[in-house]
Amino acid sequence: MAQDVRNEVKETAKALAEQYGKPPGLAVVIVGNRTDSQVYVRNKVKACEECGIHSLKVELPAETSEQDIIEKVLFSSAETERGGGW
Repeated sequence: MAQDVRNEVKETAKALAEQYGKPPGLAVVIVGNRTDSQVYVRNKVKACEECGIHSLKVELPAETSEQDIIEKVLFSSAETERGGGW
């Protein structure tokens, strides 16, 4: 069943890439260095690669302020909307 879902996602990603001229993407901002979080994100990046989805991983130190995190997320989102970032 999981492979069926991945195949469907892969086909949808391919169609979106053809329609919009670039692949869909997943951006992840990870703060700190918890091993379980790193594994989770690494698996998401791998799944994206398998499905033709662009992934962007931004790693920030644990002491990063909430304001700095928000600014990074907003900047990444704005860059993507302008056609950059991917």
